[in-house]
This record gives sequence, C-alpha cells and structure tokens, in this order.
Amino acid sequence: MQPEPPAGHWHDDYERGRPGWPVEVAGVDGLPPSATGLELGAGTVKLTRLLVGRFDRVVAVEPTAGMLAPLRRTSPAADIRQGSAEGIPVETASVDAGYAAESFLAAHRW
Repeated sequence: MQPEPPAGHWHDDYERGRPGWPVEVAGVDGLPPSATGLELGAGTVKLTRLLVGRFDRVVAVEPTAGMLAPLRRTSPAADIRQGSAEGIPVETASVDAGYAAESFLAAHRW
C-alpha cells in the first residue's frame, strides 16, 4: 500500500515554495556536457533544471504522479519518467551521473 498524498494542488505549492539549488551542485569533475544525468525523486524540478543546463541528456525520475505535470511544464528538455529508486526506469549503465536532492522514502511496515 502506497501512502496517499494530500488532496488538491499541493505539488504546485511545493514547487513555488522550495528554494532553488546553487549551480555548483550539478557539477561533476570529469564529466563532459555530452554525459547523461539522472535525478531520482525529481519532485519540484529545481535540480533537474540545473542538470538540463549542464548535460545534453537528463532523465528525471519521480514516483508521485501529481509531480509529473510540473516537471514536464518547467523542464521540457528532460526525459521525465515515473518510477522510484527501488525500480529505476532506465537501462543498466545508461547514465553517467546520478543525483538525489532531498528525496525521501516513506516508511512501510511489512
């Protein structure tokens, strides 16, 4: 059973209310602009926007369906996919750098 997010347009409020990231967090020494970056838990797309400015190809993975629309709207150059860290929807060895900024996993009792 997955946790149920709050009702309404919380994802838009979350995007507006979260601070941005400094451009330095997107830098990885030795990786050329032609590299592929992956962000897990892309959420508000704040980091994804920086990665799109750094890498030719960016895959942004987000588990929450409600966050996909803001991701697509604010960062159309990224390859937006629904998924989770437990099942990353990319081919093995297809990315050069991975990022996870303020992502969290809801605790479950099994």
